[in-house]
Amino acid sequence: MAKGRVPTRDELLAFIKESATPVGKREIARAFSLKGDQRVELKQLLRELRDAGDIAADRAKTFKDPKALTEITVLEITRVDSDGHLLAVPRRHDEEQDGAPPRIEIEPNATRGGIAPTVGDRVLASLRRRGKNAYQARIIRRLGSGPKKILGIYEEHSGGNGLGTVTPTDRKLRQIFDIRSADKNGARPGDIVWVEATGSELSRRARVLERIGPMSDPRTVSLISIAANDIPVEFPPAAAE
Repeated sequence: MAKGRVPTRDELLAFIKESATPVGKREIARAFSLKGDQRVELKQLLRELRDAGDIAADRAKTFKDPKALTEITVLEITRVDSDGHLLAVPRRHDEEQDGAPPRIEIEPNATRGGIAPTVGDRVLASLRRRGKNAYQARIIRRLGSGPKKILGIYEEHSGGNGLGTVTPTDRKLRQIFDIRSADKNGARPGDIVWVEATGSELSRRARVLERIGPMSDPRTVSLISIAANDIPVEFPPAAAE
């Protein structure tokens, strides 16, 4: 970082986006050792970046990456990495519109109430930025348990050993489930199926509850939309009546 001169547009943008917290003009001027008329140039450059939508400003007159997550966010726990860390994504995240989700790691022993979260759980969490696209999350409270049923695509291993996998149709659920031969319930490669996880949050095992049919079946498009948007399809008898 060059000291004593007004940063270029790219330098200033990188400084703001890589900051773990929003920064104001005073913090930026101090970081670049700006004085006098240089502060006026900085103010103009910040205005240009804000007007272009490259940075966002709040009432406290601090600036941040407009794509940065808020400090308190609803998350969905999606998978366990190879080191055993629970990873999550923002509950409302569209990869086609927002790009690849940030890496959000749940802090170890960061739960309250003594109930450990699992893959599929939704939680309210406080976030601390750990880089341009990484966060550490501390759970404030669990908002609901993981889904009992998950919609996915069934495939079988090429070795012919009868073992299969189910990849969830919901792209936020990055856990791929293992299906034993005894648990595939008539599923065929390429079928859309409802499955139920049968192990702990560190397990990938599941069983097929219902075979819907191939992707070519018109019903599958509706079911994928229903599953992705959490639209209830099962109701108690009183509600059905």
